Amino acid sequence: ALHQRVVDQGLARCLPAGLLEGVLRGAQDIAGTPEMRTLTVLSGRLSDFDNALRSLPPRCSARLLGQYLDMANEVAVAHGGTLTHFSADRIDILFGAPEPMEPEHSLPVALRCALALQEATGALSEPWQEAGLLPPQLCVGVHRGEALVGMIGGASRAEYTAIGPAVHLAEKLAGVATPGAVMLSCELSDELPIGLTQSAGTVLLQGASEPMRLVRLCEDAAEHLTSDALRRSA
Repeated sequence: ALHQRVVDQGLARCLPAGLLEGVLRGAQDIAGTPEMRTLTVLSGRLSDFDNALRSLPPRCSARLLGQYLDMANEVAVAHGGTLTHFSADRIDILFGAPEPMEPEHSLPVALRCALALQEATGALSEPWQEAGLLPPQLCVGVHRGEALVGMIGGASRAEYTAIGPAVHLAEKLAGVATPGAVMLSCELSDELPIGLTQSAGTVLLQGASEPMRLVRLCEDAAEHLTSDALRRSA
């Protein structure tokens, strides 16, 4: 009984479901060495939420944030993603860890997830407006590349997460995205059918030596991101 409570109230809330199942079966080691993987990373940022939090009582802020994170995790799992990092205004979702996912498949899946997150975030408007806040708006950045994935931290405390270029760039893209937009690099958009994206200009991201050309998903992209539509355009 104690073992089950530890699983239900502790590990189940801290570890991705796929990793937890492997650990309980003895197939995976929770203390295993982190590994490099090619991932698609979705980073989401709630527009101006950090400032909004300061205007609310802590219990109200925690309740709204909890509702948002529950929603984000449900949407991520429904699309085969893993919610790893979250803070007052930002989440990261991995596609390709801990369960493997083919890189060419992970990009359209991540974009479908991004659009579903945008829609689900809008559905949270009522409780936010009741708290005196504007309806929540999500800014999203998506990128694919290499990252170190696993239990990262020290001997006494660690968390399942990913660090590396793919994560950093996705977070920076979310940082420059406008509310309601899904932003990605021009290079990555070349893998998508023509007409799914539109130019979003150039921006000099923090730490970069040259401006990066950016694109954003078009408003009607959802109907063209289905598996059948992508196969027809290939």
